[in-house]
Amino acid sequence: MKTLITHLKTKFALTVALFAAFFVFVTAPVPALAACGKDEQEISLPVDQGGTKCIPINERTTDIAENPIFFYLRNILVFLAGGVGLAVVGGIIYGSYMYITARGNSAQTQQGQNIIINAVIGLLMFIFMYAILQFLIPGGIIR
Repeated sequence: MKTLITHLKTKFALTVALFAAFFVFVTAPVPALAACGKDEQEISLPVDQGGTKCIPINERTTDIAENPIFFYLRNILVFLAGGVGLAVVGGIIYGSYMYITARGNSAQTQQGQNIIINAVIGLLMFIFMYAILQFLIPGGIIR
């Protein structure tokens, strides 16, 4: 039993490390393409908008697309959308398989139903999180 728990802990730690490494590489900032002057500051932009830009230090921008936090938040949301979609589809397929192969076993039938219900609840929670972000961020997170 202890070796199983140790094995599961090791697999979990490796999975977390792989997701963290993937996240770091996906959201890594674009290398500096502009050499900023003495009174300028470099800001990161999405790759399709040129990567980086120099703005005067005293200039304040109100365009949310030029905010680096917006850039990272959008990347995180897109990554989570793919992960949630994959998890929901996988959960529904696995729960359906458990339900179909129960053959009168009420415990397995209940477990399959719970897996499907939890997958749908997870999808609804993600949809509500997305709606809250759309409401909180001026102009919306995805345009």
